[in-house]
Amino acid sequence: PTYTCPITGEEAPNGAPTADYAGAIIHFCCGSCPEPFAKDPAAVLKASAAKGWIAGEYLFDPVNGAKVKMSAAKGYSVYKGIAFPFGTLEDKKAFDAEPKKYGELPSKEALYCPVEKRTVTHATAGGQQ
Repeated sequence: PTYTCPITGEEAPNGAPTADYAGAIIHFCCGSCPEPFAKDPAAVLKASAAKGWIAGEYLFDPVNGAKVKMSAAKGYSVYKGIAFPFGTLEDKKAFDAEPKKYGELPSKEALYCPVEKRTVTHATAGGQQ
């Protein structure tokens, strides 16, 4: 997908700054946008989604919980301005049938790797530290 900065509405180019938020990576157009986003991320994402913008990507298949890179996903769906990747087409079908059931971002982030049994510094670090 093409990501839109939730602050300015401009396209977020590859290599531009990002922020971790509730299991998603939020994409920005420039270095000045993460700060205003951090003040009230939920409100910024809600306003962005209301405009039809895709502000970020979830890091996990929301149906089975497995980590999925967007580049390796079997497909994706957008819900509330976040692109959700899927490991299987069956998971995408389940999500599309009930996006409200699977598409809510977690209210509390748990940056803990259950496989390696340790805390990770940010959402993308699991298995890489």
